[in-house]
Formats: sequence, structure tokens, C-alpha cells
Amino acid sequence: MYRGSRKHVLDWTAQPKFASELTKLIAPIPVNITTGAKWMPL
Repeated sequence: MYRGSRKHVLDWTAQPKFASELTKLIAPIPVNITTGAKWMPL
């Protein structure tokens, strides 16, 4: 089981809205993140 900030990041990447939130966070850098992208290898 993960704890601390790693758990929060993993929880965030599991959310359906993660790609749009990340895109807004790193604006004005032009990126295109798809919802099918892999965030962490299993």
C-alpha cells in the first residue's frame, strides 16, 4: 500500500479528469495528453 505524496499522485492519475487537469496545469506549454495514455507501468 502506498502512502504520502506518492499515493496522492497515483490517486490523481487514476481520475478520469487527470489529463485535462494536467493540461491546464502546464499551460502554456503546448501538449496533447490523451485519456488512453499510460501514467505508470504496471
